[in-house]
Amino acid sequence: MKGSSKVKNEELVRCFQKGDHNVFGEIVKLNHRYVFKIALKFLRSIEDAEDLTQEIFLKLYHYLPKFKFKSDLKTYLYKMVQNAASDYYKKEEKIKEKYVDLELQISPERIDEKILEEETLGEMEQAIIGLSDKYKEVILLKDFQGLSYKEIGKRLKISENAAKMRHFHALKILKSRFQDLE
Repeated sequence: MKGSSKVKNEELVRCFQKGDHNVFGEIVKLNHRYVFKIALKFLRSIEDAEDLTQEIFLKLYHYLPKFKFKSDLKTYLYKMVQNAASDYYKKEEKIKEKYVDLELQISPERIDEKILEEETLGEMEQAIIGLSDKYKEVILLKDFQGLSYKEIGKRLKISENAAKMRHFHALKILKSRFQDLE
């Protein structure tokens, strides 16, 4: 029986490769149970195995024109299921990680931290907006865009030392404004 399904698969695949795509339904009928059993073995869930089986046959439809007959079609299908099951577990693991991250992000303690961060950022933004232009430019270029003092000097057409001094004074002003808030 096994030998005959191998021969039948080979005949059907060759017909498919010659352009008779109607035989694909027969390929599915001949191999559906086999693919489902392997998927069930890997995933241990009937629903997931059904989904994976469907996915495998969709992939097979696209890969069959390139099938080289280096192995039996069932061996090829087994490998496809194995790889797809592995991808499934990786995807599931990522979903679990995202869920755990989301739980951490919305824990009551984390919400309090977020509110404080946002309040502080809002106050910081207001303090920076309140700086004179010469100090505001240096803060934005250094602390938000990450430019070096040399790059800031070139952009503002001032010396590197002047850029350092402006940054120092801007930070000093901001620090004093935040000390006044406390």
